[in-house]
Amino acid sequence: MSISDFLSAEDGVATIDWVVLLAALTGVGLWMTQFLGGHALRDHSNAVRGELQDPHFETGWFDYVAVSLPSTQ
Repeated sequence: MSISDFLSAEDGVATIDWVVLLAALTGVGLWMTQFLGGHALRDHSNAVRGELQDPHFETGWFDYVAVSLPSTQ
């Protein structure tokens, strides 16, 4: 296959479009991570971890709702 045939072929155009689109989305995601900073992500993940590990979770309608542990039977 010559270079002119390769440049005029349209077989892989959709694949290239998707690769470029996904690379752009990845770049935007990395930029947003840097823009938001590690503090916001760390604080959010710590809040989620605390809610998952605590046997009570806070809601807007009650102060605390007890979460029972699953039975081992």
